[in-house]
Amino acid sequence: MTEQRTFTLHTSAVAIVAIARRTTTGLAFLEFDRLNPGFYGLFKRYTFQIIAHVGSKHCGVEMVFGRIRWASDFEPEGMTEYKVRNVFKPFYARMFMLDHPEHKGFFRTATMRGETHEERLRLYTKTEGED
Repeated sequence: MTEQRTFTLHTSAVAIVAIARRTTTGLAFLEFDRLNPGFYGLFKRYTFQIIAHVGSKHCGVEMVFGRIRWASDFEPEGMTEYKVRNVFKPFYARMFMLDHPEHKGFFRTATMRGETHEERLRLYTKTEGED
């Protein structure tokens, strides 16, 4: 028998789960995200700070990961230390852009293994009614 896993989904991240289930790295990401629900909150918090303060139209996801790591090293009061793998960066970048369509294309990403052309287009193409 195969074991069924249950994952908590963020607002519009169903597409991320579909992509992630196609690779071993993706399954590891889903497990990390399930066990560390606060990480995505920090990711969003620091991404919005970058958008507000830098005013960038584009940013590298490594800047957000670096900010989280810096905070966990130098702001220890109440901060959880996350041991997050760099290979999860593209998943969090995609999840953010799907959850916040007004920021589609904010993170520059390469095509991931297991990602279809249609899934990729959702990250960068605004649909009718989106700002």
